[in-house]
Amino acid sequence: MTIINSTAWLEELAKTHIFLDFRPESADCVKMTPTHAGIIPDRGSETDETAGNDRLRVGIFADEMPQNVITRVVNYGLDAILLCGKESPTLIRNLRATVVPDLRASLQIWKTAGADTPEAADRYADCVDVLLRGSLL
Repeated sequence: MTIINSTAWLEELAKTHIFLDFRPESADCVKMTPTHAGIIPDRGSETDETAGNDRLRVGIFADEMPQNVITRVVNYGLDAILLCGKESPTLIRNLRATVVPDLRASLQIWKTAGADTPEAADRYADCVDVLLRGSLL
């Protein structure tokens, strides 16, 4: 697990990654295209920024239901997810087990943790790839 304490890391990633914000309260929230069918999940919609782009895709989520995260990972071809809410280590382990290897060959999981939570590194050590400390978003 990598621990990041600086916004410079995220600024560098913006050169090689596309960040798709799925937090409903965000002004940049990416919306799903409704299928209007109860048994078929909503579809992802390609934007001019993401269509035909070779950059890695990162989905940003906060306190989202696991099935919604999984749907967006599949529909948008996400390479990584950034969890900004109160997601537990158990939820994160279950997300990874559901997605890899059946739905995606690999999935990076990044988690934000407040600067005042030094125990976060121990808590998330076995379930996330990157821990972002402080308020980097």
